[in-house]
Amino acid sequence: MFFYRFVLIFLYCTFTSTGFLQSEENPKFKKFINFDHRGEDGAPLHTEDFRTYAELSTWAIHNGMQLERDRPDSAPGAGTGRLQSGLCRMIPEEGLRFYLTADPSRNEPLFVQLDLTQFTYTERPKGIKPRELKIFVNGVLKANVRFPGNSTSYSSQFPVRFRVDPGELIQGRMDFRLLPNAGEIGRFWGIWDVFYSYRNF
Repeated sequence: MFFYRFVLIFLYCTFTSTGFLQSEENPKFKKFINFDHRGEDGAPLHTEDFRTYAELSTWAIHNGMQLERDRPDSAPGAGTGRLQSGLCRMIPEEGLRFYLTADPSRNEPLFVQLDLTQFTYTERPKGIKPRELKIFVNGVLKANVRFPGNSTSYSSQFPVRFRVDPGELIQGRMDFRLLPNAGEIGRFWGIWDVFYSYRNF
């Protein structure tokens, strides 16, 4: 009798603790994107839509720059391990859209991190004009990244981090829009991954 009681208590504790953890790790919410060679719908992207680290690094060297590596970021609570694929989603001139989802019943701020491509100069730049990327969430401007800027201010922009308050969500959804400045030609900006956490970084 005591044995059966012990088993029941053990099972109860197991299920309740699992339910507790699911508030942070609930798989029905889209908490991260580790961008690769496929689009949001799973279909393969065109070759101009993504680049490997080796491809981008070679381009950077030919233009007097060095590309920082894809960071081995971890997305807390998302069960991802480390987000580091070495594949980058290039941002077209008209911008890039994607979304994440969160539990609308949790009245807590979210902390978002975007790992964008980051370049540093190794010599005098070869015709690379100043660039700017605006980051919107549900239509609200959250960050503005500039290249090159001075070395201190530029490097401090990476990775891009900002807070999203519960009232800014639209039915638990965050619609992102990454928009280069009007008139910028070509695909300069890229993104390795994006995720959010309920804990500040």
